Amino acid sequence: MDLLNTPLTEAPLAVFDLETTGINPRTGHRVIEIGILTSEGGSVQERYESLLNPGRRVPPQASEVNNIFDDMLVDAPSFSKLLPKINSLLSNRVLIAHNAPFDIGFLAVEYHLAREKFSPGPILDTVKLARSSHDFPNNRLATICECLGIENSDAHRALADVEATFSVFGKFAEQLDGGGDATVQDWINAQGGELFPPGDFHHDLPGDSPLAEAIENGLSLRISYCDKHGFETERVVEPLLCHGDFLVAHCQLRNEQRTFRLDRIESMDTPG
Repeated sequence: MDLLNTPLTEAPLAVFDLETTGINPRTGHRVIEIGILTSEGGSVQERYESLLNPGRRVPPQASEVNNIFDDMLVDAPSFSKLLPKINSLLSNRVLIAHNAPFDIGFLAVEYHLAREKFSPGPILDTVKLARSSHDFPNNRLATICECLGIENSDAHRALADVEATFSVFGKFAEQLDGGGDATVQDWINAQGGELFPPGDFHHDLPGDSPLAEAIENGLSLRISYCDKHGFETERVVEPLLCHGDFLVAHCQLRNEQRTFRLDRIESMDTPG
């Protein structure tokens, strides 16, 4: 199907929202809840929601926003375990999110950590259309819902925000349509252009670095690490992602994902 030239009223859609441990997936923040609603021809096909175990602790400031706490995630599946289901709901559909670059960035990193390629279809952003075509007091989902008379009684939980975003999308699509058959491409033009997921997760490490070898081949690494208090520990880690000055890795000593500053790693080698 030529998704770009499909009318918005007929297109297969996947509206999604994520709750996360923070704002930057490249420095170790992870998805802790996902909500997805699929529809076609205006009819809802499936609603899906799941908590996710991020392999790390949820910061208190994140829990204050989404009311998701560590004890709720202990028995939750990992993102990689749910990836086949998530992929089946997102594939071959037009993706819709409120502030899509944020959610798309997290999805791209989660797919990368699961060693899968993230190749989404067209991405529509209700925030971008709000900015370009409307004049709300601000473009937060709660504000737009209030202005449009849309109820969202459980804000900052994934499926509730998905339902609200789907309603906002419907109203925006009607206004964009103007009595004609507005297409996916028309929305993209109105939001200011296409959106793409970040695709470059390659590190800038020298090719002969033990860390580069560990990342590329899925190996463990023994490091001596000096924390901000000057206390040095030796630990074995499983590197996941290296971006800028930070290494994201599963730490066997703490049995959870940790983020390490590269300038505090005193030495590293492959465990014998």
